[in-house]
Amino acid sequence: MGRGYAAAVLFTLAGTALSGCEIPATGVVEAGEPATGIQGTTTVYFVEGGELRPSPRWLDVPVGIRAALELLSNGPDESERSQGLVTELPPGLRPEKVTVKGASVVLVLPMDVRRLSERAVGQLVCTAADARAVEAPGTGPVEVTLRGAGSERAPQRCW
Repeated sequence: MGRGYAAAVLFTLAGTALSGCEIPATGVVEAGEPATGIQGTTTVYFVEGGELRPSPRWLDVPVGIRAALELLSNGPDESERSQGLVTELPPGLRPEKVTVKGASVVLVLPMDVRRLSERAVGQLVCTAADARAVEAPGTGPVEVTLRGAGSERAPQRCW
């Protein structure tokens, strides 16, 4: 009786102790929007004081070269303008064609690319090169060639 009795007492005491540990009955608790994951960062390049400056844009998803150049074409946003960033690109300049092969990017523009300032060229080259490096890591240093209206600039890397 000793061993059986002790087990019964222990079982009863454990049941009594655990009966006070209830999980309260509640309905669904709203906790806001579901997690969206890691945001993508796309870097566009503008000009400040005559120098190229990277300007990261945080987006819901990373974007490719064409979308990054679209952001660049729209110019600096209000926050970037308040920091003194400007663009040297002609208004609304967008590539007619984007060709990518490995670490080589060719942008075909609707103008004579020799007429672009060196900083405008840098804005295009660096924005396209950065977007390519993000979309295809490990491709090596990206070279960007600008073509348009029968003109061409030699392949360049972001400096």
